[in-house]
Amino acid sequence: MALRTGIKGIGVVPVVAAIAVIAAIAGWLLLGKPGGSAPAELSAEGVAFEVVDAAHRELDGSPALALSFTLPLDAKNDIAQFLQVMEVPPLPGTVKPRVRDDSEEYDEDYNPSSDAKLGTGVSRKPEDTKLDDGKPVSGAWTVGENPRLLFFPHIKPSVRYVVRVLPGMPAKSGAKLAGEEQRFSVQTAAVAPAFYFASKGMVLPAAQNGGLPITTVNVPEVDIQFLKVKTEQLPKFLERVIAGAARPQRQQGEEGGEDGEDNYYWYDRNTRLQGAVQGWTLDSFHKMTDSAFTGRFLTEQKANRRSVTFIPVESIPALKEPGVYIAVMSQPNRFRGEYQTTYYYVSDFGLHVRQYAGKGADAFVSSLTSGKGVGGVEITWLGADGKILGRAETDGDGRANFAERPKDARVVVAKKGEQLSLIALKEPALDLAEFDIGGLTSAPVRLFAYSGRNLYRPGEKFDVSVMARDADGRPVPAQPVQAILRRPDGKAQWTATWAPEEKFAGYYKKPIELPADAATGFWNLELRADPAAKVASTVMRIGVEEFLPERMKLDLATKADQLAPESLGWQIDIAGNYLYGAPAAGNKLLGVVNAERNKNPLEKKLPGFIFGDADEDTVRSRNELEETALDGEGKASVSVGLAPVQKRRSPFTVRATLSLLESGGRPVVRSIERTYWPAPVLVGLRPMFVGAYAREGSNAEFEVAVADTSANLKAGTALPVRIFRENRNWYWRFDDQRGWHSGYNETDELVATTQVSVPAGSRGKLLVPVKYGRYRVEVLNPETKLITRYRFYAGWSAKDDETQGVRPDRVALKLDKPAYADGETAKLTITPPHAGEALITVEGDKLLWSRRMSIPADGSTIDIPIAAEWKRHDLYVTAMVLRPGAAGEKGGAGVTPARALGLAYLPLERGNRKLNVAMEAPKKMAPDQPLKVKIKVPEAANAKAGQSAMVTLSAVDVGILNITSFKSPDPHGFFFAKLRYGHDLYDVYGRLIEAMAGQKGKLKWGGDAAPKPTKSLPKKVRLVDLFSGPVALDANGEAEVSLPVP
Repeated sequence: MALRTGIKGIGVVPVVAAIAVIAAIAGWLLLGKPGGSAPAELSAEGVAFEVVDAAHRELDGSPALALSFTLPLDAKNDIAQFLQVMEVPPLPGTVKPRVRDDSEEYDEDYNPSSDAKLGTGVSRKPEDTKLDDGKPVSGAWTVGENPRLLFFPHIKPSVRYVVRVLPGMPAKSGAKLAGEEQRFSVQTAAVAPAFYFASKGMVLPAAQNGGLPITTVNVPEVDIQFLKVKTEQLPKFLERVIAGAARPQRQQGEEGGEDGEDNYYWYDRNTRLQGAVQGWTLDSFHKMTDSAFTGRFLTEQKANRRSVTFIPVESIPALKEPGVYIAVMSQPNRFRGEYQTTYYYVSDFGLHVRQYAGKGADAFVSSLTSGKGVGGVEITWLGADGKILGRAETDGDGRANFAERPKDARVVVAKKGEQLSLIALKEPALDLAEFDIGGLTSAPVRLFAYSGRNLYRPGEKFDVSVMARDADGRPVPAQPVQAILRRPDGKAQWTATWAPEEKFAGYYKKPIELPADAATGFWNLELRADPAAKVASTVMRIGVEEFLPERMKLDLATKADQLAPESLGWQIDIAGNYLYGAPAAGNKLLGVVNAERNKNPLEKKLPGFIFGDADEDTVRSRNELEETALDGEGKASVSVGLAPVQKRRSPFTVRATLSLLESGGRPVVRSIERTYWPAPVLVGLRPMFVGAYAREGSNAEFEVAVADTSANLKAGTALPVRIFRENRNWYWRFDDQRGWHSGYNETDELVATTQVSVPAGSRGKLLVPVKYGRYRVEVLNPETKLITRYRFYAGWSAKDDETQGVRPDRVALKLDKPAYADGETAKLTITPPHAGEALITVEGDKLLWSRRMSIPADGSTIDIPIAAEWKRHDLYVTAMVLRPGAAGEKGGAGVTPARALGLAYLPLERGNRKLNVAMEAPKKMAPDQPLKVKIKVPEAANAKAGQSAMVTLSAVDVGILNITSFKSPDPHGFFFAKLRYGHDLYDVYGRLIEAMAGQKGKLKWGGDAAPKPTKSLPKKVRLVDLFSGPVALDANGEAEVSLPVP
């Protein structure tokens, strides 16, 4: 039986101590496997020096042959003598496609990386690497930015080459290739003409990028028409072209949606004006725009090379008027139904808007060139019709405050002279999912509800207690509370108004009686301090089902924090006891182990990323453990074999479920799981579109992260990327066993190769040009020889994931103390990913304190005074560090302005508000006798005039609590815990057009412009759940409570 108390009055009491175990996670070294028949020579690091793969890739936009090695190379070594490239005739026929039936499951023997991870068009088979009729190719090998990659550039498209690699080739460490000569046959892909806008951004930083960037391949000139959006049409235009934020599922405790019809995400309709856009779609915007300029531009002309050309929009007089422009690009003398399209505006204003959880808002304007605040900028809020709903001007720090933001505003515009910047409020706020900002929502009156347990049978009656306090956990004046009990289907069982207890202000105690035919499942008790509130102040979840209390306890423990390829097994220690104390000696133990791919084992810290190999999506294993029995002390140990996952290329969740049987055969079931990591560091992809569907004719966008098992972001230099289009030809066939059934031939078409670099502590960005069809993107990590594979589709079902917002780079924030008292000074250490100008703020329900300062790359420390009036627990300190932009030199890439953000909870010291409770209760007692418990609260002794204290006591069968792992209510933790950061942040930094290397384009001409069913269990098992109700403490802070034990 578990005893629990709750106390109200002078402070709040913790009712249970929680023990947290922090697991230390260590990395390990993955050894390379020897290749070939001869043993591979090892470097000083113990890693074999081998050729990982050969491929057709790109180097500086030009097609190139590439070799990947396990160890870094040294460009100073004479590598060319160990390499030869031969141009050879094409192989007869085509590569045999992979054939699969529609019913085929994952093939254990099929390993797309088994042939040295060779892609489509690459082979090392002897019959494919013959040198008959071959011609030597002159050229030079180049060590890549990633020293494990070796390139042979300026090759021809649609040609087959054989690359010879001779033994003895040295690595930088001195290790040499062992074994025999290796040959690779590489069929280069055709290079088709292509042109598109090189960025999906909207804001072109003024005087930095050199112009609007376009990418071309074998297209010497392009026609571009520029349309200017009419000022009064700006809100409607942005409403159409920007995808709206997702409307979330109905929150727990929110009115509406009882039948569940609105419990899904939906998105506003929008017309995407980026990428390939149909002519009739463009024509629908003619009333919103005016034609501003049409011209033909010469692009950088290098055959078979992907080149970037800057369209000089800032130097064209017809395009100098501030505003939003649509650019429509086509190929001269070609007439198609779709056009490459984008929209943009030129600005030096980095606009940042914060909408607070209250009614207010702040706008900050910073220069994209210097990062400093800009004063005298007019900030206006526009409605759907373009009318101004609110106006203010920024001060010397670039801040404009709005005590109450316009309710129906659609667009925020910053304007000064010829500079303009804007934010469409329809788009989602910054995605702060990677920050620790979770918690309950702050409110003027907060309600804490509790009962003795959270699992009941149909027809049971129990008491619910409620405490009402303000934002700082202090009593509030007596007021009624609205209560709604909802059934599992969301419909209301009843609605009532509860009045507080007369003797104890701010305390409510009400009985709840479940119907005898109550539906099983989870019932919700919604409580509102304001009956008109859409979202409940608190929701108490109540499980209803037929159950029997457990009679045994089963504990599982393991020393393994994670599982690795070199792990010999997974050891699990088991301890079983009867709840009355005796060990479960001799009881039978059954178990089963399940394993399945875990696409993101770092979901809490890196949500949305996908790790591992898509070919292992269907891999699952289930293995039963050998039946065993607990020893005389009720203990046992089992070893789980890891053979089903040890050769996998993806993270896997391995879950052991163990059942301890009572003498009658009734089990107590517990589970334990760990994550298998195929390498200490993995590459993750985060698609920036919804539901694995990218837009046809656009650039599919990905974020790339290199993360270890603790979600620390590592650096990745020049990671090779291949993009394949998977072509499937379906057919029907007949056989006597299965009759008619469908199948398909699958061939892979290599459509692009590139590289992506990821700085330490940050993420990289990958743009993949796609047409209609099924695609696969592969990113190789040369250090681990693992490939991250992700499949997606391009087509009409696509939608860019503007609904989840942009994730900012992170600024590390560290406070010098765990909590602060009124009047103290907090020292905040700021460590940014780059130097820049910083905006530091403290926010509650509004901006409370702010300061701008310069931050060096190695960080800085700042003092923050804690004001006495900050009596709330949703305080957060933020640091936004702005990196200024800069133009590149001689066609080189410049520096894109960047914003990094840090968020940290600012805790207030409230340890003196905690009440300590001591209880004296008999260790054993007989049935049908009163249970007398003495309770003493030292802090409640000698209470001041007008103060009082009371205690409630619950006694519940532990066998019931164990079913749901029920934790004792903790009012101190509830009222003084970290609350949610509830503000929305918007800015233009996620929509900047990136700086990139390229050449300025020349103007050739132009101008003028469900619950599981259960059987009824016997009612003769009596449930123990006793509750005292409120009992006043005496002047010494003591009380004796008597509970009738059955």
